[in-house]
Amino acid sequence: MSKYPVPLLSAITLCAALFGASAAQAAPVNCQTFLAPFVSWANGYNHVEATITSNQANGIASASVGGSGIWGGYFDGKTKMKNAGSYLTNAMSDWRVAPGKWLFSDRVNGSQPFPVNAYELINLYIANDGSWMYINVPSWGSWILVQPPICDDAGVIYGFGSAIGSGSRALYTVSLQQAIDIN
Repeated sequence: MSKYPVPLLSAITLCAALFGASAAQAAPVNCQTFLAPFVSWANGYNHVEATITSNQANGIASASVGGSGIWGGYFDGKTKMKNAGSYLTNAMSDWRVAPGKWLFSDRVNGSQPFPVNAYELINLYIANDGSWMYINVPSWGSWILVQPPICDDAGVIYGFGSAIGSGSRALYTVSLQQAIDIN
């Protein structure tokens, strides 16, 4: 006789089966091939938006989000990147790019984690061939190298880098979306 109710065990079994099925379907792909449509798209007047997350063993998680604010002429809080020649980045002199807002689980407003008013601006750099990825938090002066980044056919780039704050390492994930500039 289990000490857990049957519905809970059923839910856990279902989640494990679904996670196992989805994990088995995803597979690493060549990063240069994966990034090619984004690199091509980010030339000219279009940009690429990035969603960035992290998770580390001490329970601290982070996520970049959209929000309100102005950076240059156009900023909604999302990390907006252009092609800078050999890498995609948002840290360049172009009104169509902007740093993202990065929120953290250990910053709370009452009991609410990830408060939108306690963000850091984040810059992202990804080599066009996928050989390296840097995350930069200018206010901290920190550069996090994620190497080697792994590109996955599920549409995510992931890898390990130094932890945010305390801890030795963190898992970072990035998903990219093609976006059209609004002139």
